[in-house]
Amino acid sequence: MISSLKMALRIVLTGCLMGIAEVVPGVSGGTIAFISGFYQRLLAAVSQLHFGLLHRLFRDGLASSWRQMDGNFLCLLFGGMMVTLILSASVVKGGLADYPIPMWSFFFGLVLIMLFFNLSCKSDNSIKLIRLGHGLDISHSVNQAMIKADLHLKEISNGKMRLQIYPNQQLGSERECLELI
Repeated sequence: MISSLKMALRIVLTGCLMGIAEVVPGVSGGTIAFISGFYQRLLAAVSQLHFGLLHRLFRDGLASSWRQMDGNFLCLLFGGMMVTLILSASVVKGGLADYPIPMWSFFFGLVLIMLFFNLSCKSDNSIKLIRLGHGLDISHSVNQAMIKADLHLKEISNGKMRLQIYPNQQLGSERECLELI
């Protein structure tokens, strides 16, 4: 159930960011859902989409079935995702080809904004450290974008948040890095 307009807008915005993420090669909208805190809710809602739902639809009616599958959430999320996916596909692909560092910086900036709003620093003013590991060379545009994102994150958080970047599979293969999460 969507409790407020603010929550509905947050779901639509997450869907929009998921749509952009799906256009970027090697990036998943699921990452955005995870960062935004909607991943578990998305999994729970999608798991309700099965043939048993049709039985419930005929037995209990549309309203009951809609609530069971969290239909409002799915419509808002996938609606935002589809609109942005359609509108941004050519822009993002062209931007990645022509301006890889600014585009990757923009994308990582979006991810960091979501992290910034969903993670909080401890009250003892300690630094929140986000570790990013990947298998790309340090000269790759993705790594360069991460470095710029770190500088920007340090600036906007007054030094309370930083990225620690591990290129060239320093933390292991990409599969091993995913298993660390």
